[in-house]
Amino acid sequence: MLEFSTINELFLTMSHKGSKTVAQWKDGSEWKPITSQQMYGRVRAAVALLQSWGIQRGDRVAMVCENRWNGLCWISQFSAWAR
Repeated sequence: MLEFSTINELFLTMSHKGSKTVAQWKDGSEWKPITSQQMYGRVRAAVALLQSWGIQRGDRVAMVCENRWNGLCWISQFSAWAR
């Protein structure tokens, strides 16, 4: 079990696990793994997208979206803490 006290700590810990599964998502009736590399890659892509829109660190952004691992909103929440 991961021990963390902030979402930032969770992301930083999770992003350094390489090919280790850090989450799972359900596709129909089957659970599929999400590796640290996949999660970090999607977060970095979301950071690049937000930056291409002119959004910079410190800007305030509101998003409404579904609660699923691969949604831009969920990934963007982690991208706020990506370095």
